[in-house]
Amino acid sequence: MGRTFLAVIALLAIGATAGLAQTFRPINQTPVCGPRTDPAAPGNPDRYRPGLPPGTDLVKVELRSPDAICNDGSRAVIYVRRATAGARDPQGPVANKWVFEFKGGGACGGFDGCIERWCGVGGYDPSVMSTRWTPDTIGGSGIHLRDPRNHFGDWNQVYAYYCSSDSWAGRKPDSPLIDPDDRSRGYTVHFMGSRIVDAIIDQLEQGATDRAGAPLLPRLTDATEILFAGWSAGGGGPRNNADRISGRLKARNANLKFWAAVDAGIIPDEAGLSGLPPGNPMDPYTQTASTFYQEVSIGAHNALLDESCLEFHRAGGTQFLCADPAHVSRHHLTTPAFQRQDYMDPLALQRVNRTYFPTVAAAAQGMWDNMNLLRNMLTNAEEARNMTNAPGLIGNLCGDHVAMQNNDGFHAPRVRSPATSQAYTFHELLSNWYFGRQPVAELGARPPSSPATPVKDPLCSASIPTGGPPPPPTFSTVSSASFDRGEPVAPESIVAGFGTGLAASTALATSLPLPTELGGTRVNVTDSRGVTRAAPLFFVSPQQINYLAPPGTATGTARVSVTPASGPAVNGTVEVAPVAPGLYAANAQGTGVAAGLFVRVALDGTQTQGLLYDPATSLAVPVDLGRPGERVFLVLFGTGLRGVTRGATASVGGIVVSVLGPVPQGQFAGLDQFNLELPRRLAGRGEVEIGFRVDEIPANAVTVNIR
Repeated sequence: MGRTFLAVIALLAIGATAGLAQTFRPINQTPVCGPRTDPAAPGNPDRYRPGLPPGTDLVKVELRSPDAICNDGSRAVIYVRRATAGARDPQGPVANKWVFEFKGGGACGGFDGCIERWCGVGGYDPSVMSTRWTPDTIGGSGIHLRDPRNHFGDWNQVYAYYCSSDSWAGRKPDSPLIDPDDRSRGYTVHFMGSRIVDAIIDQLEQGATDRAGAPLLPRLTDATEILFAGWSAGGGGPRNNADRISGRLKARNANLKFWAAVDAGIIPDEAGLSGLPPGNPMDPYTQTASTFYQEVSIGAHNALLDESCLEFHRAGGTQFLCADPAHVSRHHLTTPAFQRQDYMDPLALQRVNRTYFPTVAAAAQGMWDNMNLLRNMLTNAEEARNMTNAPGLIGNLCGDHVAMQNNDGFHAPRVRSPATSQAYTFHELLSNWYFGRQPVAELGARPPSSPATPVKDPLCSASIPTGGPPPPPTFSTVSSASFDRGEPVAPESIVAGFGTGLAASTALATSLPLPTELGGTRVNVTDSRGVTRAAPLFFVSPQQINYLAPPGTATGTARVSVTPASGPAVNGTVEVAPVAPGLYAANAQGTGVAAGLFVRVALDGTQTQGLLYDPATSLAVPVDLGRPGERVFLVLFGTGLRGVTRGATASVGGIVVSVLGPVPQGQFAGLDQFNLELPRRLAGRGEVEIGFRVDEIPANAVTVNIR
């Protein structure tokens, strides 16, 4: 996969070697976060949110095994709920049926990458490495939703919290991670994902109980059916463990139905695209995948990968393929499995090799091609002889990363059959596949080559039907940089609003100060204190308005009212926060290469600058770090940043870098700017991710290409 998910983690993992003479302290006892208070320091406030649905449906259970520990040594946990008494699914009573969901949340395997997670620099924070901040109960959503429309909602529920940063594969306690620039510096992390999986099964076989010893679930030994599911990095739960756990449980109960479901993880296949087969040392894919396998899978994690895959590739020396999620899913997961993949998955698009897939459309086609190969795995898989059931599939074009844990993503229509024009939900196809109905595989149409960024399927905005009359037209507001729906926006930030009947025609502001009426349309924002302000307008059209969130808007829920020149007002709400970081990308979608500049300062003080992207194609322009002694800075742009009070942090390619700013850019209303200096050890890294946070809140990730 070239510079894909494998490359990102492989390059973060330099220095992840064992057997060194130095003795390092655990990450939670090592001051790795600079001047910022360490997450595990005594008295540090619990300000992290583990991203769990609020509610009381599922109860936390702490795992008893001494091996079931998180990155920081805290005890791993699961959340459970007993099957609904007397409930039935399409095939009968559910008292002894189980659904497991393995939570995702990225991974790390080296000195810089794990510091980034632990110190909250980038898209994650310490809650993905610890259970310190987990609540006692959570709500049931997505596949756990207890609702008549969910055929799995009344089963025994197990939600496995992810805190091992190893895609549920590691088995290495006290793994030393060494600073590549100073090998006297380091710390240790526990990578125990596969051991946590074993501990979950052990404890559920014995019987999960509450703190008073009362049983919460029946014993897993009595299970008749198990659906082993996971999303994002949590897809490693079933992908890396399903065959092994299935074999273990079926040794006791040969009639057990044990199937799996994986959400995300299929990306374009780069093996062989250079013209050289995987295993050839000159093949870029081989070089990258081998480095990841040796330094992360073996060196840092001591990962327990799919055993039959390792055996199949042992003779050819290509065992590194067993650390490639798409390869394992296509060839070696012999447990019957369902796969969901969005062809415009924003995380997958950040990790594809742009040499082979230069546009979003090309990458989306590559993902479709891999899913189509998966559909035919009974004939083309390397272990086809050991596979008994065709996979279930859903592939769509929504720009979502995962959907299994989300009510709308799982239960609302997301794909349309090319053959019948019938729309299907993730749940419908998964339950059809599981319960023996049709259809079981809908990939939609292969994305076209033009435009370079495909148009998303209109189905993607569908929500769970609630019955009753249709709701009135609504106006949905998001950051114009990140386009993250459901996230707050900040006062004096540039935002985009979507709806219908917003304006009679398209109009663009041509002067400053910005007008509050454009093309006959006005936008008023009433904040949580009841103060109404007219919003300055950049652009209006019948379906979209770009406006400036009025300065002074109070935090909390604000009401937004759009009044067009003719027709009814269109209303909506938006959450307002002091800061709501969004970074601009060259593709105007909030993903991929950053819309910014580089500035190179020569030894004599002269400066040269250039764009980070080609305006004609939105593709990255590689940045040359120049000669030793020269300094190179990135000038990046965003919105929602200027309200920062506690500071900003950033990383490039997993390496923590200094930040100058953010400050208002000055020329354009609502536009913010900040600068980063690139360390020389990034030279030759190619496409790397920029992680940025203000006041501990992550922005959307963008990339830069380093020559």
